[in-house]
Amino acid sequence: MVMVLLWGALFATLFSLSNSKPFEITVAGILLGSIGGIMQWQGFNESPRSFLKAMSLLEIRSVFKATTWGRRYLLFLKIAAILLLIIVFMRPRNILTDVLTGYFAMMFAREIVTLWPTIKLERLALSENEKDS
Repeated sequence: MVMVLLWGALFATLFSLSNSKPFEITVAGILLGSIGGIMQWQGFNESPRSFLKAMSLLEIRSVFKATTWGRRYLLFLKIAAILLLIIVFMRPRNILTDVLTGYFAMMFAREIVTLWPTIKLERLALSENEKDS
Protein backbone atom coordinates (compact mmCIF):
# COMPACT_ATOMS: atom_id res chain seq x y z
CA MET A 1 0.00 0.00 0.00
CA VAL A 2 2.89 2.34 0.77
CA MET A 3 4.35 1.83 -2.70
CA VAL A 4 1.02 2.66 -4.36
CA LEU A 5 0.94 5.95 -2.48
CA LEU A 6 4.61 6.67 -3.17
CA TRP A 7 4.47 6.05 -6.93
CA GLY A 8 1.12 7.86 -7.14
CA ALA A 9 2.46 10.90 -5.31
CA LEU A 10 5.62 11.02 -7.44
CA PHE A 11 3.60 10.72 -10.64
CA ALA A 12 1.01 13.33 -9.60
CA THR A 13 3.69 15.77 -8.48
CA LEU A 14 5.74 15.55 -11.66
CA PHE A 15 2.69 15.62 -13.91
CA SER A 16 1.30 18.72 -12.21
CA LEU A 17 4.67 20.50 -12.26
CA SER A 18 5.36 19.69 -15.91
CA ASN A 19 4.81 22.59 -18.29
CA SER A 20 4.17 20.25 -21.24
CA LYS A 21 1.55 18.01 -19.53
CA PRO A 22 2.89 14.79 -21.06
CA PHE A 23 -0.41 12.99 -21.75
CA GLU A 24 1.06 10.58 -24.33
CA ILE A 25 3.81 9.35 -22.04
CA THR A 26 1.36 9.12 -19.15
CA VAL A 27 -1.05 6.94 -21.11
CA ALA A 28 1.84 4.81 -22.37
CA GLY A 29 3.18 4.46 -18.82
CA ILE A 30 -0.22 3.44 -17.45
CA LEU A 31 -0.73 0.86 -20.21
CA LEU A 32 2.77 -0.57 -19.86
CA GLY A 33 2.47 -0.61 -16.08
CA SER A 34 -0.85 -2.46 -16.27
CA ILE A 35 0.66 -5.10 -18.54
CA GLY A 36 3.71 -5.38 -16.28
CA GLY A 37 1.47 -5.66 -13.23
CA ILE A 38 -0.42 -8.57 -14.78
CA MET A 39 2.88 -10.27 -15.57
CA GLN A 40 4.11 -9.68 -12.02
CA TRP A 41 0.82 -11.07 -10.68
CA GLN A 42 1.37 -14.24 -12.72
CA GLY A 43 4.86 -14.49 -11.26
CA PHE A 44 3.39 -14.26 -7.74
CA ASN A 45 0.94 -17.04 -8.60
CA GLU A 46 3.69 -19.34 -9.84
CA SER A 47 5.59 -19.43 -6.57
CA PRO A 48 3.84 -17.61 -3.71
CA ARG A 49 5.77 -19.32 -0.92
CA SER A 50 9.09 -18.36 -2.49
CA PHE A 51 8.07 -14.71 -2.38
CA LEU A 52 7.16 -15.08 1.29
CA LYS A 53 10.67 -16.33 2.07
CA ALA A 54 12.34 -13.42 0.25
CA MET A 55 13.56 -10.78 2.68
CA SER A 56 15.31 -8.29 0.38
CA LEU A 57 14.82 -6.77 -3.05
CA LEU A 58 17.64 -8.93 -4.41
CA GLU A 59 15.95 -12.07 -3.09
CA ILE A 60 12.65 -10.99 -4.66
CA ARG A 61 14.46 -10.45 -7.97
CA SER A 62 15.97 -13.94 -7.65
CA VAL A 63 12.52 -15.41 -7.09
CA PHE A 64 11.25 -13.60 -10.18
CA LYS A 65 14.18 -14.97 -12.19
CA ALA A 66 13.23 -18.47 -11.05
CA THR A 67 9.68 -18.26 -12.47
CA THR A 68 8.63 -18.14 -16.11
CA TRP A 69 6.37 -15.12 -15.66
CA GLY A 70 8.94 -13.44 -13.46
CA ARG A 71 11.60 -13.68 -16.17
CA ARG A 72 9.10 -12.36 -18.71
CA TYR A 73 8.23 -9.51 -16.37
CA LEU A 74 11.88 -8.51 -15.82
CA LEU A 75 12.49 -8.51 -19.58
CA PHE A 76 9.27 -6.56 -20.12
CA LEU A 77 10.43 -3.86 -17.69
CA LYS A 78 13.55 -3.27 -19.78
CA ILE A 79 11.55 -3.15 -23.01
CA ALA A 80 8.96 -0.83 -21.43
CA ALA A 81 11.67 1.58 -20.30
CA ILE A 82 13.07 1.69 -23.83
CA LEU A 83 9.58 2.30 -25.24
CA LEU A 84 9.05 5.17 -22.82
CA LEU A 85 12.35 6.72 -23.93
CA ILE A 86 11.39 6.37 -27.60
CA ILE A 87 8.04 8.06 -26.97
CA VAL A 88 9.69 10.91 -25.08
CA PHE A 89 12.29 11.51 -27.78
CA MET A 90 9.55 11.58 -30.44
CA ARG A 91 8.18 14.71 -28.77
CA PRO A 92 11.11 16.32 -26.98
CA ARG A 93 9.90 19.00 -24.62
CA ASN A 94 11.02 18.37 -21.06
CA ILE A 95 12.84 15.11 -21.62
CA LEU A 96 13.83 14.36 -18.03
CA THR A 97 10.49 15.35 -16.53
CA ASP A 98 8.56 13.46 -19.22
CA VAL A 99 10.61 10.27 -18.82
CA LEU A 100 10.18 10.33 -15.06
CA THR A 101 6.47 11.09 -15.37
CA GLY A 102 6.01 8.11 -17.70
CA TYR A 103 8.09 5.85 -15.47
CA PHE A 104 6.24 6.88 -12.31
CA ALA A 105 2.89 6.39 -14.11
CA MET A 106 4.06 2.92 -15.14
CA MET A 107 5.11 1.98 -11.62
CA PHE A 108 1.90 3.42 -10.14
CA ALA A 109 -0.27 1.37 -12.52
CA ARG A 110 1.80 -1.74 -11.81
CA GLU A 111 1.37 -1.29 -8.06
CA ILE A 112 -2.38 -0.85 -8.42
CA VAL A 113 -2.66 -4.05 -10.48
CA THR A 114 -0.52 -6.02 -8.02
CA LEU A 115 -2.16 -4.63 -4.88
CA TRP A 116 -4.65 -7.49 -4.53
CA PRO A 117 -2.08 -10.29 -5.07
CA THR A 118 0.21 -8.56 -2.56
CA ILE A 119 -2.61 -8.53 -0.01
CA LYS A 120 -3.21 -12.22 -0.72
CA LEU A 121 0.49 -12.96 -0.14
CA GLU A 122 0.39 -11.07 3.16
CA ARG A 123 -2.68 -13.07 4.23
CA LEU A 124 -0.91 -16.29 3.31
CA ALA A 125 2.09 -15.21 5.38
CA LEU A 126 -0.14 -14.44 8.37
CA SER A 127 -1.95 -17.76 8.12
CA GLU A 128 1.37 -19.65 7.91
CA ASN A 129 2.69 -17.72 10.94
CA GLU A 130 -0.44 -18.61 12.89
CA LYS A 131 0.04 -22.31 12.02
CA ASP A 132 3.66 -22.15 13.22
CA SER A 133 2.64 -20.56 16.54
